Amino acid sequence: MTDSPIRLTSIEEMSDDEISARLKTIRKERMKPVRQFEEVQAIRRQANKDKSLERLDKKLELFVKCDERVMKALTQLEKYAHEIRVLRLEVLE
Repeated sequence: MTDSPIRLTSIEEMSDDEISARLKTIRKERMKPVRQFEEVQAIRRQANKDKSLERLDKKLELFVKCDERVMKALTQLEKYAHEIRVLRLEVLE
């Protein structure tokens, strides 16, 4: 016997196959919100990953700029150290 809009089939009237089919349908329906939740979580994780990648790119740019400044300052320090050595030699002569 099958369900009708007015009367649901009693489990006592169902065959084993009908019970299995009913359970399968119930499980499938129950899993819809779970799948939707998982999809939303995956989207959020990807969005967070994208944001993290953006922040990483910005930090890498800042690192490169800072490294350039440090290298420039180090070059300047080496220049000053060389000039100090030359001046010391001049003073000692």
